[in-house]
Amino acid sequence: MTGGPPCQGSGPSEAAPPYGILRWFGLADASAISHIRVAGMVVMVIWYPPLLITLLQQGMMALPNCSEFLNDVAAHLRLLIAAPLLVVAHGVCSPRLNVLMDEFLAGGLVSQRDRGRHQAAIHSTRILMRSRLAGLGTIVLSYCLVAWAIGVLPGHAAPAWYRSDAGSLATYPWAAWWYGLVSLPLVVMLLLGWAWQLLLWTRFLTLMSRLELQVTPFHPDQAGGIGFVGVSARAFAIVALAVSVILVGPFLDRLVGASTLLLGTVAEVLVTILLVVCLFTAPLAAFMPLLVRTWWQGRTALQKLASRLSRQLQADRPKSGPVSGDLARGTDLLTITQLQLASGKIWSMRLLPIDGKSIVILILAAASPFLVAALFAVHRSGGIGAPGELLF
Repeated sequence: MTGGPPCQGSGPSEAAPPYGILRWFGLADASAISHIRVAGMVVMVIWYPPLLITLLQQGMMALPNCSEFLNDVAAHLRLLIAAPLLVVAHGVCSPRLNVLMDEFLAGGLVSQRDRGRHQAAIHSTRILMRSRLAGLGTIVLSYCLVAWAIGVLPGHAAPAWYRSDAGSLATYPWAAWWYGLVSLPLVVMLLLGWAWQLLLWTRFLTLMSRLELQVTPFHPDQAGGIGFVGVSARAFAIVALAVSVILVGPFLDRLVGASTLLLGTVAEVLVTILLVVCLFTAPLAAFMPLLVRTWWQGRTALQKLASRLSRQLQADRPKSGPVSGDLARGTDLLTITQLQLASGKIWSMRLLPIDGKSIVILILAAASPFLVAALFAVHRSGGIGAPGELLF
């Protein structure tokens, strides 16, 4: 493998399940147009049939629960927005992760001795990402999770369109059958696919952190030279957006009939956003021991150098004549300036290889659905709640 960016579709992250399953059958490729086409196919499979079935069944059988599907905001957010985002994210995130994997070698961080281990890590990541066992396991696990969720969910907590007052399976709306057997499992598959990709990304970074990387505490990126991996937070931003869209659904459903919410709900929202952000920055923690060790070694070396130069300058100063004294003062000033710059690099070094801009982008992606929900609730209620309460 060369040090340049990988060819499109040739990297380890381009075939994560369940998107990779479509590629097995030739229904998708690594192009951006393919991702958009697949996203449209997903919408047509998981959202349009329940809508059409609801309209037909409501007209044919006059079931009052059928119309409730049209008012289920959480279901529409999952099927119409979050699921397509999770598909499109493969065309945005995966190529960037491939480039970041290759950047360890292209940036000169991997020594000649460790190049084989770097190649092995990329190769094993590619094998695990393309594993058909993982793809089939994603399908089985998704149906198990959906069955478990339906089993433990109290009847009164389920949406009205998704339950039957008679308690018989034959009386359940047809849209509910499609939602439970097709729509919801596919959304869970997409989430599990990204969980698998995030797990493999964490594994890859952990393997890289165990190499003897050529890091330095004086690197301009303030992360020892591995600050580029923080860009992965921006790459995962669209996935974080999709996850937040799914999580905001229940909040929004609770807000439909409420005018105000206590600050406790706002705290719950903030904690949710924080957890989403931490989820996609957690893989970078694999480099914290390396960066802490690098920072400590640089600090110790700089302190020893400063002490030695200070003693040398103090010993040489009285011996300098009129001309050499000017030269000595110039040398002193240059040395002090260099020490100050090096010291500034040391104390500004980050122990987590991520920059502020990447964190802000990830936070905005995770928080934007909740902000939109807050504006929607304020608009519906027509104003700000009473003191001590906050409209959401």
